[in-house]
Amino acid sequence: MAEEQEVGISVIANGATKLLRFTLQASHLEKLNSERLDLQRQADGGFLIIPGTEGFKPQKGALENGAMYIQTINLGKFALTKKTRKRINLRPSFENGNMVIPPPPKEWCDASGDFGTAKGRRSDAAPRPTNIKSDIEELQAQIERAKELFAQIEARTGIKITLDRDLRLVVAGR
Repeated sequence: MAEEQEVGISVIANGATKLLRFTLQASHLEKLNSERLDLQRQADGGFLIIPGTEGFKPQKGALENGAMYIQTINLGKFALTKKTRKRINLRPSFENGNMVIPPPPKEWCDASGDFGTAKGRRSDAAPRPTNIKSDIEELQAQIERAKELFAQIEARTGIKITLDRDLRLVVAGR
């Protein structure tokens, strides 16, 4: 089964009002199977989007890789800091015909750290806190695992596989 697409969440300013913006994919709406949706905040801080009759109707927008649907909701309904925030992407799950969105990171909810106030226009990039040293170590470990697999393939088939300097596969015949 194809990997489920992520939902984008951001807090934007509309004059003095702050709005919670959800960016949904067409596949999400197909699974929810309703033109109108209701949004609820869960006890764990996540969100629940359920098919409804009186809720919001997502507005169609455009995105580089296909259609997206945007809905903005008054932030006052939710217990979140009233500061604009960069967009984050969260992977939803579907239970009993409802879409369950996991809780955003605490730093995002508080608009602190790497998730602080967005300057100017909203960024479509999904910010995430990074630790460069651990990212490099993880990449090195994955490369070593790949090299071990390449050695096993060569031993069994005689086909030599290596990585070039841009981490692309290079296959050499027998």
